[in-house]
Amino acid sequence: MAARDELISFLDQLLDAQGFDDYGPNGLQVVGREDVRRVATGVSAHRELFERAATTLGQLGDEQHEGQVIANLALAFRRRGEDEKSEDALDAALAKLRPESDAYRKVQSLRRAS
Repeated sequence: MAARDELISFLDQLLDAQGFDDYGPNGLQVVGREDVRRVATGVSAHRELFERAATTLGQLGDEQHEGQVIANLALAFRRRGEDEKSEDALDAALAKLRPESDAYRKVQSLRRAS
């Protein structure tokens, strides 16, 4: 097990996350627990990456983070004009997230905005 903040610092330095001029953020995308057991990496934040991450988190029983990844998947659907898939994914995310969490409130506001 590793400390999250130390791991982030190590990986950012190793992968030179800030050294690439990109259209989106590089580095950590989903903040998890302070103690880290597994790390998922990807080259591009596209639909297949989110689908695989959500499946893996579901298999691990981590519904809160699974819901956050599903919410990101909903945004990917929305950007591609796949509104019905986006709505379904937002509903699925809300079903996974804890109602008292900030993530739940953010997804609710996305759901209302659509």
